[in-house]
Amino acid sequence: MTLGNGILDRIGVQPTERGLFAWAVLCLLMIGAAGFGLMNASETLFLKRVGVERIPLVLLASSGLLVLTTAGVGLVASQDPPRSLPWILCVVGLAQLPFVFLSGSQSSLVLGAFVLVSRQVLAVCLLAFWVAMGTLVPTRRAKHLFAPLAAGITIGGILGSFGAEPTARVVGVHGLVAICGFTLVVAAITARRLRASGTRR
Repeated sequence: MTLGNGILDRIGVQPTERGLFAWAVLCLLMIGAAGFGLMNASETLFLKRVGVERIPLVLLASSGLLVLTTAGVGLVASQDPPRSLPWILCVVGLAQLPFVFLSGSQSSLVLGAFVLVSRQVLAVCLLAFWVAMGTLVPTRRAKHLFAPLAAGITIGGILGSFGAEPTARVVGVHGLVAICGFTLVVAAITARRLRASGTRR
């Protein structure tokens, strides 16, 4: 028995679920890293170039937009969750591309839009992910798998939060945004593997 298999046995992951578990953790890790990296980049730019006095208005607008985006994604994801998840992740990743070129802007509207878009990433992607997982894992096994799966988003969040600043120093903010967008596209590829590894029949 390998160390990895021993750990999985201890947390209650059955042999038939290990493929699904591995792909799901990897997908969550990338979602977390990209989501937190984008939020750090957008909010730092906004604070430096626009100022702290307008950030409450932007965050309020972000919350309002989140109501609409999560409702829309919820409707799309519920149609065929495992097939919808890769497409949603891919669209969210590609939506960051304009800000690769606009990250040097001094416009408060552009930087505000960047904050709005970046703050949708985690909520939208996680909503689509958990809806998909709900159809791939039997209900009786979900309570054993979902708690340890959350480690993926935690580790990803740590990487995204602490890795954003040194990454931006090396490749610039535009490079950081490009890396985060690309990471979400790669997460979409791993999400395609979830459907093939699902345990629900």
